[in-house]
Amino acid sequence: MKNLDRLFAPAFIFSLICACSSGGESTRPELPDPTVGGAGATGSENPDGTADPLTPGGPAGSGGSANGEGVNPDIPLTGNTAGGGNTAGSGNTAGSGGSGPTNDLPAFVAPTSPDPDIFTGAPQSLRQAGTLTERLIGTAVRANRLNNETYTTAAREFSYVTPENEMKWDALEREPGVFTFANGNRIVQFAEANHMLVKGHTLVWHSQIPAWVRAMTTRDEALTAMERHITEVVGHYKGRVHAWDVVNEAFTDGNNSRLRGADPNDVNDPNNSNGNNGPDSPFRRLIGEDYIDRAFTLARAADPDALLFYNDFNTEGTNAKANAVFNMVQSMKQRGVPIDGVGLQMHINASGGVTAQQLTQNIQRLTGLGLQVVFSELDVTLCGNADIAERRQQQKTRLAEVTKACTDNPLCTAITFWGIADNDSWRNSTCNGGGSEPLLFDTTYQRKDAYFGVFDTLVTAGAATP
Repeated sequence: MKNLDRLFAPAFIFSLICACSSGGESTRPELPDPTVGGAGATGSENPDGTADPLTPGGPAGSGGSANGEGVNPDIPLTGNTAGGGNTAGSGNTAGSGGSGPTNDLPAFVAPTSPDPDIFTGAPQSLRQAGTLTERLIGTAVRANRLNNETYTTAAREFSYVTPENEMKWDALEREPGVFTFANGNRIVQFAEANHMLVKGHTLVWHSQIPAWVRAMTTRDEALTAMERHITEVVGHYKGRVHAWDVVNEAFTDGNNSRLRGADPNDVNDPNNSNGNNGPDSPFRRLIGEDYIDRAFTLARAADPDALLFYNDFNTEGTNAKANAVFNMVQSMKQRGVPIDGVGLQMHINASGGVTAQQLTQNIQRLTGLGLQVVFSELDVTLCGNADIAERRQQQKTRLAEVTKACTDNPLCTAITFWGIADNDSWRNSTCNGGGSEPLLFDTTYQRKDAYFGVFDTLVTAGAATP
């Protein structure tokens, strides 16, 4: 499998020079409890998504609705406001007063801290538990939270980071050909300083695109814009970003899933004015079905060593949308289009929705094509009818089941959670009189029972690994 050696390099080092406790004993990590800093998340940083239901036949997200990952192009990003003295190619600094990072990505500097994946005794973090099974354990992060020590302490539990918004089109290229990399750079630097890999998210998506992209009217315009964007962005991070979500959420939901923008009427959907959840994709509508092949080919040319993923939600099992994705990537493989894997977003609930068996079947058929599978945006809400204690136990059990589904297949190579603590989540809202509590850490960044549903499963799987 292409680049699998890069994915597992930390684990191979660990196996060669680390003396672990015999039998992979499941000892709970004992780390200092972090205290809460003063820069907690605000409501504007945690918007709910709108529109597409998350789970067919079940409750949709934590507020009844969501579009797969929650969007808000107006989220303030530290040291980087659109048009605020940050133009491409001029040695520019980000934000006012020149106090932010430059638009150029600084040269890689090897971290001075010990590699946490090289350890003796029992694992003390999620990333160390993941190392036992050669799995990357990741989280989505925000550049404007990286000055919060409580936030970064918890983030260091992970070995893999995905920028939540900072590498989306509207964050990087709000004006044609004018690129703003400061906040993406900041996340890459944080990851490198802490022995983490980075997954870029996302190059081509119908949502969170600037108005000028949606206003394009010709195929040539769209091709030129897509080629420039992919080439510039992937080229900027060449050798520094381990993997890319090249195309995101290309298919509509429901029983008649199809590529967004395939129907001429898609452009008339009223939600498209927000660029969020309507069925239109200007890339499919203007370029044609081959825009996906073109996007992957451009990404491979810009960085031949980066892993390339297709990413989508509601594709965890074997429903119509999952089948449509499978058929597409199977065809891509057969035609030689450069694709390395599929990201299953995994925005699910503690009860209902895709079963462990359905998830396992889908992983098996995708990896049977020679593709990697990653859980790319995992969160599990407590929405349901049971009392709160029972729902929290359901959440822990659910996380253990999906983690095991990944560790059971050697080509399921990473599990990324879409945020760190509950208050970081776009799915954090009220649910049956309480919070939806979708992530592994509570609002004070303490580990929850849900955390140990994942941790214990990883340790158990590691003990069984030859």
